[in-house]
Amino acid sequence: MLHKVEGKAENRRRHNIRTRHNIKLVRRKKVRLPKYIKVVIAVLLAYLIFLFAWGGYQIWDLNNKIAELEKEKALFKKQQQSLEKEIRDLQDPEIIEKIARESLGMVKPGEILLIPAVPGEDIPKPKDVAKHDLAE
Repeated sequence: MLHKVEGKAENRRRHNIRTRHNIKLVRRKKVRLPKYIKVVIAVLLAYLIFLFAWGGYQIWDLNNKIAELEKEKALFKKQQQSLEKEIRDLQDPEIIEKIARESLGMVKPGEILLIPAVPGEDIPKPKDVAKHDLAE
């Protein structure tokens, strides 16, 4: 790096000084940093690079977790919709009657329940009814 110094014309002859219009340009000596300062700067730089890389990894990991949770959320949303549809269907009187007839063996007043017997199979037994069910 060059440093400007004012001076007289007689000093122009020196080979390490360059002049232009009575202004001398003198070369300055480079300042050298001690070795321990260079080591400290290198360690700090390495630490900052590590922190930057670690932050990038954490962002990447969180983005992956967000993507997984979004997929899981979509799955739960589908399950919720199917359960809501099932609830609506089970509130229909025709469906309630069908379930009562097929699963519980219930009949309307005046109807007779016929249970077909298939050869080679055990005869189905009527479902056990508890005493507290009869009181209702």
